[in-house]
Amino acid sequence: MGKVPWQLWALLLLTVPVGIGWYAFSQLSLLDFSGCQSVDESGDASESTRLYCAQIAADRETSADLAKAIRLANSLSTDHPLRREGDRLIKRWSDQLLSMGETTFQAGMLDEAIAMVQAIPSSTPTFLTAEDRIRSWRDTWAKAEEIYTEVEQSLEADAGNAVFQEARRLLAIDNQYWQTTRYQELMELIQASKAAKNQQIARDRQKPATTKLVTNDAFSAEQVMEQWRKEQEQEAIAQLAKVKKLAQSNRIDDLKAAVAAAEEILYGTPQYEQAQQLIDRWNQEIELQEDRPYLNQAVELASKGDLNSLQAAIDQAQKIYYGRTLYNEAQTKIDQWYAQVRQLQSQSDPISGASLGNSTNYPIPQPVNNQQ
Repeated sequence: MGKVPWQLWALLLLTVPVGIGWYAFSQLSLLDFSGCQSVDESGDASESTRLYCAQIAADRETSADLAKAIRLANSLSTDHPLRREGDRLIKRWSDQLLSMGETTFQAGMLDEAIAMVQAIPSSTPTFLTAEDRIRSWRDTWAKAEEIYTEVEQSLEADAGNAVFQEARRLLAIDNQYWQTTRYQELMELIQASKAAKNQQIARDRQKPATTKLVTNDAFSAEQVMEQWRKEQEQEAIAQLAKVKKLAQSNRIDDLKAAVAAAEEILYGTPQYEQAQQLIDRWNQEIELQEDRPYLNQAVELASKGDLNSLQAAIDQAQKIYYGRTLYNEAQTKIDQWYAQVRQLQSQSDPISGASLGNSTNYPIPQPVNNQQ
């Protein structure tokens, strides 16, 4: 028998690992959603299966699924060839959880936000940021509750128009829920208190004096309330004109001042709905002006094309958290840059850098054990 040509050996060396890797991935692909539901971090499933199912879970993009994905990826042994890929994914999913937590906090759900970010492992760089964020959230919430309570106490003490200034302190709180929902709730409470006071004044005017009859020019309760409503509408008209002029420069500081002033237009006036529309538009413009520099800098960093620059670009773009105007645009670019990172890692280290979908050296996964 003659010698086997070296070209054939070379071909075998190239194709056999690819074939094994493709078989491994095809076996993983047979795991449908229900199959992955039974996979946990206990170690019954192979490590490649756990990482695959972690990605399946993370693709659903809920906080619970991201937390599960992190647990699965974090269960890989430190010396496993997939651990480096797992750590990279854990970092990404932790950043997503932090962003979701911030959005949840801004929506007024403090406890839920804290629970989300507490799923971030202490071994990740994001963990310290998450701990700082939790402390900041709790401090912000406590301060907002303190202001709200003080305004309620001032109303009971009949502090007059000073309560409006006290209530405006909520607009300086770094939380959209307290700046909008709770602030408007407080303004309506103040409005109702003033209306009740005016009604009482009207009733007092209708009571006959002990020594004289009721005069013909005594105001009825309805007349007093109508007069008060007209005064409120006139104030709202003047306030709306003021905020529109304030926002004309389109500078961030002026837009924020316009939003704060527009929040003072009381619910129930004809100008209220228009004020709310302007607030939404100006908040969107504020977000664009605040976040566009982050995204532009990220794009500039990513254009260099090396691993460090791409990772720096991703970190920069992730400052734009979920719910912001530019969030979807930022996430699209982050996905593109992650793909570039994985491609570069695959070129330098095919085993630890390649993704599950295009690997060539992953071991054949063990079947998922669904039996107890």
